[in-house]
Amino acid sequence: MPAKKNLTVYLLIFFVSFAVLTGSSYNTYLSYERFYNPDSETYTNTAKFHFKDQSLIRKYRVIVPTLANIASLPLEKIYYKIVKDHRDKYDWPLLTGFFIVNALLMSLAAVVIFKIMRFQGLGLPASVIGLAAFLTGGRWASFLTGHPATDSLTILCIALIVYSMLKPNRFLLAAGIVIGLLSKESTALFFPMIMILLPGKQRWWALVYMVVAFALYFGLKAWIDALSGTTPVASINEGLDTFNSVKDSLLKLFSVKGIADMFSVYGFFNLFLLTGLFSKTFRENIWSYLGPLFWLFLLTIIAHMLLSMELARMFYLGSALFIPLIAKSFELHPLVIKMKKENYDQQELPAGHLNNP
Repeated sequence: MPAKKNLTVYLLIFFVSFAVLTGSSYNTYLSYERFYNPDSETYTNTAKFHFKDQSLIRKYRVIVPTLANIASLPLEKIYYKIVKDHRDKYDWPLLTGFFIVNALLMSLAAVVIFKIMRFQGLGLPASVIGLAAFLTGGRWASFLTGHPATDSLTILCIALIVYSMLKPNRFLLAAGIVIGLLSKESTALFFPMIMILLPGKQRWWALVYMVVAFALYFGLKAWIDALSGTTPVASINEGLDTFNSVKDSLLKLFSVKGIADMFSVYGFFNLFLLTGLFSKTFRENIWSYLGPLFWLFLLTIIAHMLLSMELARMFYLGSALFIPLIAKSFELHPLVIKMKKENYDQQELPAGHLNNP
């Protein structure tokens, strides 16, 4: 496909994703108080560079809050002229900045995931189904777009890492590693996977990017600690405390609520995979589709889940490879194959069918 045509397709995917996300997340954005959690308070405070008395883990994730603050600056001048109800309890221009920035980042992630699906040989219908699962399948796309959160950037960076491992690209790999670590420190859990799977020279470049990422992260951390009067040991101990969540996370994962939460990540789109498994041919084909990258990626996501009590949200971070799996499940599903054989997609409707009773 010519480069110009490629660009047109990606711009279309970006625009459609942005339209879907802003529409489906608008009520979440308006309902900030209903969906309030301590994470959001940290991010709205760090957006204004108020680091004192904030979470010893989340306050270092400054990229998205800073971008949201920048986006809010012009909004402040016009927001309350447009919205007569000032709603003084919250900083609505800043919340709007988060909404805009997260919608843009999630839309970019959708484009990268689409590229991953197409690179893996998935057809256009399956890729569209995959995008639908990512954008609308569960509650997390709406929450992470409409709420002050930073996971949108992490999802994008993980997708960049996956894509650059499938189709070698130094720039995208560097961006995924460096920005990824700054967006969420647990992105470092992907580094062993990268070092194991990348061949020779690419592995050494990846190591350079990791060194740069850690240097920037610890430099940023030292600066924020100095501003907030935090000792380095305090934040390290806080990070180590996350290992105490493993037992509770396992108990939650295998509970009825945990299973329901996991199903809710992509909702009923999961049924393409779950019902397809009843077919022997499907099982054989889907098994051959999965390779070392998928299994190491899955182990890394499981590590994220166990270190956090928010299992479903951590699982959604793995959309870069879980969405292609859903799309492939659609493509290999016995019912879809049957429809193709019967040429449903090639049948022509009679002229004027819209006017027929």
